[in-house]
Amino acid sequence: MLAPEVLFLVNIFVQPDESESDPAASGLLRALRARRLVRVIRFARIMRFRKAMTLAKKLSCYKHFRMFFQGWISASLLPLVLLLLLLSISIHFLASLWFVAGDVEGGWVMAEGLHDAPFVQQYVRSVEWALSRLPASSLRSNVELNTAFERWLAIMATFVSVCISSLFISVLTNIMADVARKTRKMTQILESVRKYCGTCGVSLAHTMKIRRLVEREHFRANIQDHMQFLLSLPESLVRELFHEARSLTLGCHPFFLEIGAANASMELNLCNQAVKELYLLEHDVIFYGNQKGQGLYILASGAAVYAPGSEFHQPQSDILQHHNNRRRDSFSKVLNIFGSTGDHVEDSFSVVKQTSLMSGKPEVYIAAEEFVSEQALWIRGWKYQGRLEATVESRAILLSKAEMRIVLQDYADILATAVIYARSFVSAMNEIAAANISDMPLDPSLLHLDPARSTSLPKKSSSSGPKNKGRYDKVLPSQ
Repeated sequence: MLAPEVLFLVNIFVQPDESESDPAASGLLRALRARRLVRVIRFARIMRFRKAMTLAKKLSCYKHFRMFFQGWISASLLPLVLLLLLLSISIHFLASLWFVAGDVEGGWVMAEGLHDAPFVQQYVRSVEWALSRLPASSLRSNVELNTAFERWLAIMATFVSVCISSLFISVLTNIMADVARKTRKMTQILESVRKYCGTCGVSLAHTMKIRRLVEREHFRANIQDHMQFLLSLPESLVRELFHEARSLTLGCHPFFLEIGAANASMELNLCNQAVKELYLLEHDVIFYGNQKGQGLYILASGAAVYAPGSEFHQPQSDILQHHNNRRRDSFSKVLNIFGSTGDHVEDSFSVVKQTSLMSGKPEVYIAAEEFVSEQALWIRGWKYQGRLEATVESRAILLSKAEMRIVLQDYADILATAVIYARSFVSAMNEIAAANISDMPLDPSLLHLDPARSTSLPKKSSSSGPKNKGRYDKVLPSQ
């Protein structure tokens, strides 16, 4: 039950007396009600932007937009777009506050007769009023406003606008300087390539291929610029940083997650000596069929496609030529997003699909936190059975089999566990029909491991029959 004093105050706020109400107090109450404007942010939860972006990436128009804004242009436009968006939102909320502050007796809204005006006129005039009160030159007229809330709102908005404008100019200057630096560096590299090709008499077609390769590798170098700064840190700090970052991706494989939890020192050395980070661009081929296996690939972010079969091989220069033709027509496709694409036959994975059709096996799409080519770690002389290509800008790690052996030699218990796991893996591979051999992960049920502990195996007889011809042999980590 409310006390009489509390009940009296509630009645005052709910039904204020118009004859005795203070315009400043009324404006303050309206400003407090303006907090409801913040509820607009809750629409983000309803719209579920993450799911919306996942759906947008499946649309054909998404790749046209992405290709058109690829490179340093997107890196420069994105901060500018974000700044303009934040500036527009700030102006919107400031105009709303000004209307709330002036919609009282003696306020500017009442003075201009906007109380009963249409909504569009109220909003446009509020934006004009808010912007006209921002400059410091209008400070004298700001202190002459009728209500206290209007005066303090004008003063605070002026000081905040000075800070925001300084920050905006600083960010814009830095962005333009960064664009100029990248453009100058790229121009110098291309000029050197052009002079060298002209001196050596290289054909124009081959010169253009080299130019596209240089642009692609320069863009790749910009992605991993941070690595050279990390290497300038103390060695102990870099080792700890690489351990924390790479172990998250390495833990996507159940076996390495378990042995890493069993021996943190081994995992530290494994992440620093045997793991290599790969920064991949769209259409980068990670490996081809019939190439010698290097190790285990784990996709940390992005996406890739695996096409079984090793009957087809296309040089990288032809892929870049195909990719350049797609970028050349990207602007026209952006303008015709909603049109039919039946007349414009464009397949970003034509090479992969041709390989897949020749092998008679469907493509397999690799998502983040999935791994490929574990067979290269445990099978001697393993050759890739398909082609792996990045479909978007991605990051992956490569666990080298040669470096892994060197690391495991210093840990006898982990080495013994790895040998047991390798024997089980090779045995499971020998049970698979030759037509079903690929670089994809094995079904865990084929490894004959204890479900409670993946590295413990039931004891087997030491005697074994002769190996059949064409069967796989294990690679011991100690070799």
